Amino acid sequence: MKNESRKVKNCRICNSHHIKEVFTLKPTPPGDLFLPKNKLDLSSEKYPLILAICIDCGYLHLPYVLDPDISYGNYVYETKTTIGLSKHYDHYAKDIVSFGAIKPSSLVVDLGSNDGTMLRSFQSYGMKALGVEPSEHISNFAIQEQLETINDYFSNNIADTIINKYGKASVITANYMFANIDNVVGFTESAKRLLADDGLFVIQTGYHPEQMKHV
Repeated sequence: MKNESRKVKNCRICNSHHIKEVFTLKPTPPGDLFLPKNKLDLSSEKYPLILAICIDCGYLHLPYVLDPDISYGNYVYETKTTIGLSKHYDHYAKDIVSFGAIKPSSLVVDLGSNDGTMLRSFQSYGMKALGVEPSEHISNFAIQEQLETINDYFSNNIADTIINKYGKASVITANYMFANIDNVVGFTESAKRLLADDGLFVIQTGYHPEQMKHV
């Protein structure tokens, strides 16, 4: 049996080994594992959930990494189910195209593209939109809607595959997934590899301090 969970002992950003655990929760089942009562035993496996910080650079992170096939093998969330998110992506795509003066038919790649909602938004502005989505179940929804999607984890190999077929990307987006990446530096280097010299790499993620104040 392969190791389903492993501990990263050095900082993903600066490679320091000066890591301090700051908050410990009880071992927890994987997220998005929604099962019927007759299959609840499948959720009995729990994994460490600990928050740690790098003393040298301040990077806050989860040192225990769950095998991504466990996280995404039965992934069920679809972007379109979140009320208002499709409209937000329409405005978001418009802002990117306007800010970057992106020409029609330029290549836009959405990393962690889920059901292709963001791809559709870019298509509406005349872009050539391509998604990369690790969940086979979810990426099939996009493909069925004629939203071109590569079902795989983003890497140098995937970047080269895209470059060989389409050329370099004018825009790369990573929405609400950057915090889920294990090898942050390697992932970012792969994005740079795919991006045109004058391209835009846009990361959107949650910002929670104000949310925490209201809780």
